[in-house]
Amino acid sequence: MRLVSLFALATLVACGGGAADPCEKIANTAEAKAEECDLATDTDTTTADTAEVECPYDATYADCVIACWDEAPCGAFDGTDLDAGMALGTCLMACMPADTATDTDTAM
Repeated sequence: MRLVSLFALATLVACGGGAADPCEKIANTAEAKAEECDLATDTDTTTADTAEVECPYDATYADCVIACWDEAPCGAFDGTDLDAGMALGTCLMACMPADTATDTDTAM
């Protein structure tokens, strides 16, 4: 489930702010989980454009994502436990606000 790790890194790159900032909470938790699970990460988030980006997440969403990550074993993140990976994905989808749901009935 490298996708979850990529999501965490994308959040780390895209969000800035203070200690109570939901994006910072997510980023800190992702970093700790990556360390706990010995996941390789590229934490160099410096770019030529250092414009401040407003965090798009609220505290409720951040707390939900963090709870999912805390419950998931390392196998959910590195792909060695597919059932745990599916459970993690289901948990993360449940965190999504209702207004971000997509229409799954549309044809591609």
